[in-house]
Amino acid sequence: MDDLGDFVVGALVAAAGIAALFVAAAADDGAGYAAGVAAFALAMAFEFWLIKRRFDDAPPKD
Repeated sequence: MDDLGDFVVGALVAAAGIAALFVAAAADDGAGYAAGVAAFALAMAFEFWLIKRRFDDAPPKD
């Protein structure tokens, strides 16, 4: 992806992760809570993967 595409995808995934925390907070049962927390964890793992990919693609410094 290009720079702007990575930023947009990252922002959307971050918003989805925050929404997942709201789902977990409003859950009435353990399964809903677990699903919300798991979705947040996956969103944050994806964000860190985007950051890792950006640093891996960067040119080496001399």
